[in-house]
Amino acid sequence: MPAISDPGTQLVAAAVAAGCKVVPVPGPCAAITALAACGLPTDSFHFVGFLPPKSHGRCQALQQLASISATLVFYAPPHGLGPILADMVAVLGGSRRAVVARELTKLHEEFYRGPLADVLDEFGASGRRNGVVKGEMSTKLCGSCYASSWQPG
Repeated sequence: MPAISDPGTQLVAAAVAAGCKVVPVPGPCAAITALAACGLPTDSFHFVGFLPPKSHGRCQALQQLASISATLVFYAPPHGLGPILADMVAVLGGSRRAVVARELTKLHEEFYRGPLADVLDEFGASGRRNGVVKGEMSTKLCGSCYASSWQPG
């Protein structure tokens, strides 16, 4: 859905304000597609969308989200994933279970799962990928009630 955490929201609001009929067409939504296959609890989730672009704002937003018990769902630009993950580790701790889903439904689809600190080691600026990440990203974190204890099954 291009109107979820996207500039499409403004277009829809303007169309509604102008009296136009807005008809949704079912289709892929990266957040829900990734959530369905991420392996984290799906009975309750909190969609955050994009975090603020600067570290200070991100850390403030993450502090407000820290106690939410539902799985947290974020979008992240590939060029900003490392700094975002670093702020997540700083605010939420490195043991919280995390999943980065990349290039969903495409040839190079990937789910990288593990404790948040390991995910940072993989995708951070000094990580195994040297901070080079391409493609559309969706990041999931276990909620606070599961932080490090939740295991599938």
